[in-house]
Amino acid sequence: MDRKVNNKLNIGIVTTWFERGAAYVSRAYMKTLANKHDVWIYVRGGEEYAQGNSDWDDVNIWWGKRRRIGVPQYIDWGDFQDWIRQHHIDVIIFNEQQSWDVILRCRN
Repeated sequence: MDRKVNNKLNIGIVTTWFERGAAYVSRAYMKTLANKHDVWIYVRGGEEYAQGNSDWDDVNIWWGKRRRIGVPQYIDWGDFQDWIRQHHIDVIIFNEQQSWDVILRCRN
């Protein structure tokens, strides 16, 4: 069924994704929104990862390109665009994103 007909959206959540408060908040959003929409997680590449951890790793998780450059909320723009295109993201929710450059690029 066409998602436009049933108002189903592809929602992306940009977040940290490991044992941390922000990740628990993002997971709560994901579970709530997944009742009516497809929800995809983009894990920022400047923080800890729980990749391979069965509590955090799943098919809807995109592990952003990892860079150890001292920027906790680092997002590789090319990798981020690939995630948006591959999952046909309609709406993006940023959780605790303090670096505004990626938000402003999305807006433009």
